[in-house]
Amino acid sequence: MRSARRWTVSSLSLLLAAGGLTALHAAAAGNPTVGVGGAGPATTSYDGSVGPGNPDPLGPPAPACSQSAGCDRHVITLAAPKGWTKTHSITLAVALTYSSPSGPDLDVGIIDSSGALIASEFDVASKQPVTAANVLPGNYTIEVDGDPTPAPQSYTAVITAASGPKYIPPKRKTGGLTFSRATLVDPYRLGTEPTLAVATDAKTVYESPIFGFSTTQSFLMRSTNEGQTFNVLGVPGVGKLDQCTGGGDSDVATDQFTGDLYNIDLGGAPEVPARVSHDKGLSFASSCEANFHDGANYFTDRQWLATDLKHHVEWYIYRDGVLSTNTLPGIGGT
Repeated sequence: MRSARRWTVSSLSLLLAAGGLTALHAAAAGNPTVGVGGAGPATTSYDGSVGPGNPDPLGPPAPACSQSAGCDRHVITLAAPKGWTKTHSITLAVALTYSSPSGPDLDVGIIDSSGALIASEFDVASKQPVTAANVLPGNYTIEVDGDPTPAPQSYTAVITAASGPKYIPPKRKTGGLTFSRATLVDPYRLGTEPTLAVATDAKTVYESPIFGFSTTQSFLMRSTNEGQTFNVLGVPGVGKLDQCTGGGDSDVATDQFTGDLYNIDLGGAPEVPARVSHDKGLSFASSCEANFHDGANYFTDRQWLATDLKHHVEWYIYRDGVLSTNTLPGIGGT
């Protein structure tokens, strides 16, 4: 059931002056309300309807509509205890339930009290959530655009608020930051774009540079005295860690265990070696082709590692770019 409209003469005049045939449901005491921390229900809903139209002809991503047809707006209220956002973050979400013979054809936007569009999705499916993270308590406008629904479309909007503890970095003393003299890590090889990782003992430091594809070799250096001196790991006199082809971009990472070390490397396409050591780099378990590829047309680049201490996962992320599209079916040459 649509909420009641309450208009003053002045507000109605302003709406008409702005071409206001857009359905705008005024903020009132009866606004649908969601809350966190016991300040209100976590979920609420309302029914709405949006007329046919194409309010954002420029296409996705759908902005909040500025035309007169095909828009439906409802004001909702997000409640929270006083001071809640000092220690908690809040996420506001809206999901539409509707049936359309032409498939997903409604756009959804969340607008804050200043009129800024803080979240939007185009052609949302039924029950697909649209979320705005790190929001503050207050009033928000939920806008639904008929883009381009061929006939009036009824829907039910389900509004949800969720909250969790906010990460607050520990306070550190200011000042007192100093640097030691630079350390020459490798006096024999010219490496570029080095990456660093420090173990949890704060004494063991790892460094890995780019040495070049043509060399097929990668090097990994380790310091056990807080970076004062470094030694090359791997085969003595050679430095190669294993049989994998390397020489390109590399990255190193550690986790909560002092002896653990992760290394990722880049060989010629499509080879991307990945290694893990549990003894500070004295030995490695390796995979010479840790990436997924569909053949020689794909070239992996700019790979890096990220340590997730909460879930005990080491993430390996890389970009997969096309070398040539001439032989890829359905794409054609460039």
